[in-house]
Amino acid sequence: MMKPFFSIVIPTLNEEKFLPKLLESLRAQNFKKFEIVVVDALSKDKTVKAAENWQEIFKKRGQNLIIVNAKKRNVSFQRNLGARQAQGDYLVFFDADVIVEAKFLKKVFGHIKKEESLLMTTWLVSDSEEITDELLILLTNYGLELARYTKKPFLPGFNIIVERNSFWAIGGFNEKIKHAEDIYFAQKARRKGIMIRFLKEPILTMSLRRFRSEGRVKVLKKYAQSLTHILFKGPITNDIFDYPMGGEYHLNHKKEDGWQELKKKWNRFFHL
Repeated sequence: MMKPFFSIVIPTLNEEKFLPKLLESLRAQNFKKFEIVVVDALSKDKTVKAAENWQEIFKKRGQNLIIVNAKKRNVSFQRNLGARQAQGDYLVFFDADVIVEAKFLKKVFGHIKKEESLLMTTWLVSDSEEITDELLILLTNYGLELARYTKKPFLPGFNIIVERNSFWAIGGFNEKIKHAEDIYFAQKARRKGIMIRFLKEPILTMSLRRFRSEGRVKVLKKYAQSLTHILFKGPITNDIFDYPMGGEYHLNHKKEDGWQELKKKWNRFFHL
């Protein structure tokens, strides 16, 4: 097996429907020096089997796909556990429902060699063609870009690239935090003097499945609540709202929310 430059850590919980799409996009990468670490939290579906089906495919390419069984369902715990198993110089944290372009790792590698960046995230696009969703992600991109110049930057946990030693210098992900652990991680990095780089290229496709399953307005309210809490009160160590995890939740819950009702009312004016 070749020595990996990147270790891609993917926490999973009942992601048999989504994980293969991410693994397919990783198979298509034209930069080959990477390994994959899937950290599964006692999935009840065929997530582990789906990952095992891809092990031989990557093995033939000289790449490792490691499956780690986590004893508890906690995304920070899973990410840290995967980081401890990783052999790469840089850790790449993805969620199981994202997809990346074929030149993703090659472009990140080129940036690292040029700029020697220690902590990065990239431009996002939506997996939906709804104009409201595309606008939402566009605003998210600009928010990430602007916030990195402040003392309280943001990072999306599903799209973090960090140098291995810097990750542990930051302290990894705080496993006691219930929500917005990625924002707390970004702010700890800032206090350590590690600046975040926001790369316009490459592009990661972000899943809006939670918005579709719970409703856009409801999810946006939760995000606003968590952001307000961490900015003014500190880390969220208690469950301040219900935030179900796991791929099966998003497959089994489909609802139309207030956003759709607003769209119907506004459509005649804005042609949304």
